Amino acid sequence: MIGLAVVQGAIALTWLIYNLYLPKLLNQCGIPAGVAVGLLVIEGLLAVILEPLMGSVSDRMRQWMSQQFPLIALGTVLASGLFIGIPATVTFGGTTALSRWIVPVVIVGWAIAMSLFRSPTLAMLGNYTIASQLPQAASLLTLTGALVGAIGSFASQFVLNLGPAIAFAIGSFALLGATALLRYLNPRLQLPDQIVSGASQRPNLPILGLILGTGMGIGLGTILMRRALSSFAPAFNADLLASMFAIAHVLTVVPAGQLAVRFGNRRSMIGGLGAMAGLLCLMVGLPGAAIAITLILGAAFSLVVNGTVPLALSLVPNAQAGLGTGLYFAGTALASSLFGLVASPLSALITTTAGLLAATVLLGAGGCIVLSDRLQKASKS
Repeated sequence: MIGLAVVQGAIALTWLIYNLYLPKLLNQCGIPAGVAVGLLVIEGLLAVILEPLMGSVSDRMRQWMSQQFPLIALGTVLASGLFIGIPATVTFGGTTALSRWIVPVVIVGWAIAMSLFRSPTLAMLGNYTIASQLPQAASLLTLTGALVGAIGSFASQFVLNLGPAIAFAIGSFALLGATALLRYLNPRLQLPDQIVSGASQRPNLPILGLILGTGMGIGLGTILMRRALSSFAPAFNADLLASMFAIAHVLTVVPAGQLAVRFGNRRSMIGGLGAMAGLLCLMVGLPGAAIAITLILGAAFSLVVNGTVPLALSLVPNAQAGLGTGLYFAGTALASSLFGLVASPLSALITTTAGLLAATVLLGAGGCIVLSDRLQKASKS
């Protein structure tokens, strides 16, 4: 588990550095700032295809080779090299026409490389504990990502002051080091019998579609929720609300995992999604209570995020763990791309109604979880 948690932290760190520096780097080589949105949309659309594809490839590698680490190692090496290549290309390319073509290609190439190993890596979560304990194990991964994400709320200026060369080098070496640690702590595992027996099972397409829908609902709901928090800037400092949310999330991640083990992961996720929807509606009606609501919102968010990978793993046979995990992340990537496409023309509408929109989308994600549970029980009976 330690190796997985460190890899999750390294992934979160690279995305944090990337998102902080992308507008600055594009401006440095003379690329319009609007291109950043287009790149994020392209990266998301590529992830929609690559996440489940690479997850499925890792499933086959587990059946043939009893491990999927070669795919993880390949993706990590490519991602680390391309990541440090982003600022290098900007620095040495300057503002030439060639640089304005090469830089976006390197950026998209890095995003593709990241998609090669995330789903295969996180699908390994099921190797470390029994199904009922997965939310507690996943809370360690969530905690690592949340701690890194908190840097964005409390120390973003410090990261920017490091300069792109140092920051990207730190992210690159962190990714390589985390993968090396994962390999050291994760010796070659014997292939469980249930994976062999499930290798010939056909995927349940309706359930796979609901995993995708759940990821899309949670991803889009989270984006809209963060937009809702920032919309209270006239009454509250937007950075203050983001910091309060991050603190509440970090402090409640592990207890949320314990609650999910006790009451059931799906029930906890549905409760968390319902609580988030209610709190967002309450915030719209009581903006003066935004700080208190934000703190509770961060705790409810922990219930949801902890359960995402365990939910995907519970809805597919063990032999399709990578596919299930990849489809969830494909859903979140699709949500990010769709939001990027409509954010500009609908910015005024989204700013004023983000809370209600987020509540509606999150309830839709909860509906997908309920329906997937019923379909799974019907297929078993």
